Amino acid sequence: MTETHPISPLGKVKLAITMDDRLLFRGVPMPRGYSSLAIAQAMTTALKRHRVPGVYAFSNTAPAEDDPDLLRVFDHWVEQGHHIANHTHHHPSINWVDAQTYIGDIERTEEIIKRWSTLAPQRYFRYCMDMWGDTIDKVEAVAAYLARQRYTSVPVTVGFRDTRFHPAYWRTLSRDDRDSVAYLRREFINTAMHELRLHAANARAVFGRDPAHIWLIHGTPLGGDCLDAILDAFEAAGVEFISTAEAMQDPMNSRVPPRVSPEFIHQV
Repeated sequence: MTETHPISPLGKVKLAITMDDRLLFRGVPMPRGYSSLAIAQAMTTALKRHRVPGVYAFSNTAPAEDDPDLLRVFDHWVEQGHHIANHTHHHPSINWVDAQTYIGDIERTEEIIKRWSTLAPQRYFRYCMDMWGDTIDKVEAVAAYLARQRYTSVPVTVGFRDTRFHPAYWRTLSRDDRDSVAYLRREFINTAMHELRLHAANARAVFGRDPAHIWLIHGTPLGGDCLDAILDAFEAAGVEFISTAEAMQDPMNSRVPPRVSPEFIHQV
């Protein structure tokens, strides 16, 4: 059972919802009866029910080279009052490539998404895997490029490694194993709540207050099936949903120190 006691003893915890990878990576199987568009539709329905303001979707775009119809996902996202932002084309870790290759991948995806991204009120970028570089030279080179192009980098303060659930969910759906499907959905929701509590407590210990958090979920089938229930649980535990722009006004998110690391870590 998902815990519903308040996340913070200090009151409401402000949380901006963000999405990564509205298009699943090349080669990742989609369960029968699911599609990227259907998942996006389920998610926008949940966001509307919970009155969540304009949500930024940071998506890789390489899959659209194989299937241009996937770009209908971006049409739907923007039509529902949400926003599209840059997340590179192939979704490489910055630690795997040199700075110029990474910058080229940013430019490639901007060419694809610009008819949607230019409609957004802010020009945002998110590093793939929330990795900002494993050498100071690489960190500084990419940061300088982003500054010249007037991108603002949006960190992740709360994630729950939700993509790890995808293989198991695909297998249980393929076998029509309804008990296992139900179990995975429960654990997905419980994990989202557990990680929010953990990250919020860590931030509160560091800052002596509850900063505005930026939460991440991916465009997976399980995410589409569970987002509404997750937002229900968050609200019951004292979450106030805010826009990414409001969350980015918090110094924890706007003043990110140079993060030179080979690790997959989030802001808090």
